[in-house]
Amino acid sequence: MMRAFQRLFKHTVVYGAGYVLSRSISLLLLPVHTNCLTRAELGVSTQLYAFILVLSIVYSFGLNTAFLQFFMTEKSEQERKLCFSTAFVFTAFTALVFSVPAVAARTPLSGILFGSAAYGSLIVLAAGILSLDALNLLTLNIFRAQEKPQAFVLFQVLNVALNLALNVLLLVRQGGGVKAVFIANLAASGLMFLALLPVSLRHSVPAFSGAFLKRMLRFGLPMIPYLSALSLLGVMDRFFITRYLGLESTGLYGAAYRLAMIIQLIVTAFRFAWHPFFVSEAGKGDAVPLFARTFTYFTLASSFLFLGVSFFVREIAAFRIFGFTFMHESYSAGLSFVPVIMLGYIAFGFHLVFTTGIYLKEKTGDLIWISAAAAAFNLTANILAIPRLGLMGAALSCALSYGLLAFLTALASGRRVPVRYEWGRFLRIVILSCAMALAFYLFRKQWKGIYSAALLLSLPVWLRITGFFEQREIERLAFWRKWKRTGIR
Repeated sequence: MMRAFQRLFKHTVVYGAGYVLSRSISLLLLPVHTNCLTRAELGVSTQLYAFILVLSIVYSFGLNTAFLQFFMTEKSEQERKLCFSTAFVFTAFTALVFSVPAVAARTPLSGILFGSAAYGSLIVLAAGILSLDALNLLTLNIFRAQEKPQAFVLFQVLNVALNLALNVLLLVRQGGGVKAVFIANLAASGLMFLALLPVSLRHSVPAFSGAFLKRMLRFGLPMIPYLSALSLLGVMDRFFITRYLGLESTGLYGAAYRLAMIIQLIVTAFRFAWHPFFVSEAGKGDAVPLFARTFTYFTLASSFLFLGVSFFVREIAAFRIFGFTFMHESYSAGLSFVPVIMLGYIAFGFHLVFTTGIYLKEKTGDLIWISAAAAAFNLTANILAIPRLGLMGAALSCALSYGLLAFLTALASGRRVPVRYEWGRFLRIVILSCAMALAFYLFRKQWKGIYSAALLLSLPVWLRITGFFEQREIERLAFWRKWKRTGIR
């Protein structure tokens, strides 16, 4: 079991590095965007990227997940190439089908999204980004299927470097405004497509299989409403904030959301490693206990990270880089929402762990009603909470909706593959984390720097005192420390 965990941890770290670099473009650009864009402009950017996130699910037509599943299970190299070619051609076709109407309707779409027809050109840029990213992600999934995280990371580094450099060039040096953000993104996606083209051609054959497409669509189509509802769950609050509070409030909330991405990046890195991992481990005798232990360790790691970011969120925001603060002080009012948003991301991580039984039994239809119920709850909560509680209402709606998503997933997946999760250990982590968070917020004015760090680092000590760690885990850690000392000598 420990060897399996080491492999999962290794792949999570490597995929994490790649995904963190890929998705951290929003985080890395936070100093640039909050210092160079007005709140209203950042609100436009936040709103349109929420729109892009939802439509990215439709553009891929569920084939990204289906392709990964079938590419991994096919034994023949020729069949794997046929699988990729079919998915690639169909994805290109659907991208064209959706992009042409979007470009034609750019003016009314701009009015719906932003309350102004002035941003029609951004809709055109968004359509191009969606098309290229759908094809790029399909090719990157080859590296995931082949368990080649290093190659995955290499291309993610390239994408981030291009996007970051183009943003700095067009926005900082040339003062291009919000349009420059999307021009830079489109150019980076186009260059990424060209870089991945040799990989796509190497894994392709000049053929198309209707039978493969039918199988992939049967698996992937249920993923569209599921992933669409999941995406809406994550971005719906932005649309209601714009409607009730205006684009400036959307910009403020968007900045807070980006800072909370510190947790989201780790959760999604785990997501990239988790699916191939549990599929490969499913047939082994200790698979079910392994899944249960994964939930425990994920809870421990995410709780530690949550406390760390919560304790030092203001110091992180005030950190200076290349003459800019990480988050401009005009956005500091959003810092109070960051811990609540992070709780939502952690609950989403629980949902990912709990999907094991659903995927292994290929009952992806369960995910439709689960995500639909959570999205409906989120819709209702946003309508009720945002007008009364403002941006904190949006953050609370997000956290509670993801909590409901995790709970319903655990119920549905448990019927497919019963897993005895270590709820006693889970409660120890939660209770101790809540006690530490309460202590920090009660004494945060007195505790500065070293005291907050000491409180954070005491978490493993309290877990040891309360009997959280098993003897074999303690022995394993002791052996690792001894081996490390020996290696140093």
